[in-house]
Amino acid sequence: MSSNTDDPYGPPHQQGQASTAAATSAAPSPQSLLESFQPAFVRPSPAEQPNAPSGYPGHGPAPNARDITAPTHLRIPALGDSKLMGELPSTDPLATLLSKHLPAHMRPPRDLSGSWTQADPFASTAAFDPRVAFENVDEAAVQEAVRTNSWRRIATLARSRIMAYAEPRHDGPPTAGIAEVLEWWSIRLHALSRLRLYSLMHTELTGLWAVLDSTELGIRAGHGLDDALSFDTGSPQKQRTLQRATVAGSSRSRTLASSPLVPFSLRAMKAREAKYRGELTEAIDAHKEVAAQVTLWTDRATRLGLITAALLTEAKDYPAAIDLLEPLTASTLLRAVRSPSASQVHLLSHVARLYIQAGSLTATALMFDSARQIYDRLDDDAQREPVSRLVVENAALLATIRGEYASAEAKWREAAEQRAQAGDAEDGLLANDLAVAVFYQGRLQEPVDALERVLASSPSSVTSVEPFLFNLCTLHELRSDDAVRDKRRILALVGQWAGDGSGTSCLKLN
Repeated sequence: MSSNTDDPYGPPHQQGQASTAAATSAAPSPQSLLESFQPAFVRPSPAEQPNAPSGYPGHGPAPNARDITAPTHLRIPALGDSKLMGELPSTDPLATLLSKHLPAHMRPPRDLSGSWTQADPFASTAAFDPRVAFENVDEAAVQEAVRTNSWRRIATLARSRIMAYAEPRHDGPPTAGIAEVLEWWSIRLHALSRLRLYSLMHTELTGLWAVLDSTELGIRAGHGLDDALSFDTGSPQKQRTLQRATVAGSSRSRTLASSPLVPFSLRAMKAREAKYRGELTEAIDAHKEVAAQVTLWTDRATRLGLITAALLTEAKDYPAAIDLLEPLTASTLLRAVRSPSASQVHLLSHVARLYIQAGSLTATALMFDSARQIYDRLDDDAQREPVSRLVVENAALLATIRGEYASAEAKWREAAEQRAQAGDAEDGLLANDLAVAVFYQGRLQEPVDALERVLASSPSSVTSVEPFLFNLCTLHELRSDDAVRDKRRILALVGQWAGDGSGTSCLKLN
């Protein structure tokens, strides 16, 4: 049996809405989507899921990125060049597993086209026009696509927005600026990572960064990009400052890659990309470099610190991870003395889970206890979902790793009840943790029935939760000599309901 482990790059957290100028009036803003797509740096619990080989996938020479058309309007069409983006594969590992284990008439239909409008995945895309495609896709539809792990749709939407930047419509709305198209690039690359298309992600990121590195921005002395560092990327002050940047006659210059126009999420994605190639040491070094550049946003520096600590833990360099966590926790506890906040409870819960992976039960208990004390000092409005459930889950997790399974079961049931009272759908990870606590008390049939009930009631959400599927298949193996039939039944449900990028090893079918 496997208890839920915290994936630093797990599902995105729905962090709320933000407003940025969108490409069209009906389209979602990339900034609000980015907040939804932020990867969970160290996922604390189901209650709080925090928001290749060559340079270009196409043919022909790399686009010329030095063409900035006007001194008063920074525009780099190379950022929207279609050669920078490859085509999504027409199949995935789950489709292969379905074809191997289920006959054709039993295979659930799956749309791998990434299309928002056409149901036929084999329809011709020769007439695809990025300037008019997806104009009627609103933000609610995109958020639903995120919830159901429809990452192919997200990737194709981002591609259309990026290509529309390079080919604006004369009769359409104003073209997005550089900052906005780079935010769409962040969304595109995050979707590729969720699809586990790491080679394609590496190719596109390499091509994009080649454009950013080769684009020189000339800055008039005293009126350059450095003057905009204290403003938000989308603020009017920064936009006016950026418009003063020119190429000709400048006294100094810098590349676009080193400018504040490149969003933090894109820099973090570039640093994290090495992890997907199995180069943990390179990813750790890259995150340290980005963290050294962060001087304006302490919360971003904290996030990068947590990512780096998670990578060090994954590399089993526990002393280095602990050395990095200690100043983060010390500064958090000092701020909590003056002004406690729910974010501090989440951060200490993050840190506690890293200590679990490092094997330090004492430090884990200390972090959970500190998080509880901060929670107790919050006002009534702050002591609500999801932070209230997080505190209960912290106690349940601590009881589980201590082997106090009866106490853990009671706490997990309390957390599940809080979730139900809040009107939320059943959570696969929470059900999985409860099943682990019940199983280790010597009860086999009860967790099987419980997980099957959750699978039947919320298939669209739990079929993408790999620890849930792995434990359910393991329980069937322990319960029956004919577990293959049950696992094939589960495979059919996963094929019908799971979103894009779902793993197959959790089904334990070869």
